[in-house]
Amino acid sequence: MFWRLKSKVILLIILETIDFIVKSIFIVGVCKIGGYVLNYLYFILIYMYFLGGMWKNNSNFI
Repeated sequence: MFWRLKSKVILLIILETIDFIVKSIFIVGVCKIGGYVLNYLYFILIYMYFLGGMWKNNSNFI
């Protein structure tokens, strides 16, 4: 009986460890993808802001 309990505990620890590793990899992957998307969006916003500012300044000169 003790051996069965011990093997269940070991199995539970292994499963929890695997679960933790998978969740960690998933969270890191989501953060990396989210970081790339945010970086791209910020680049587009800054580019549009400068382009809009230049467009306004050029239209004032005309």
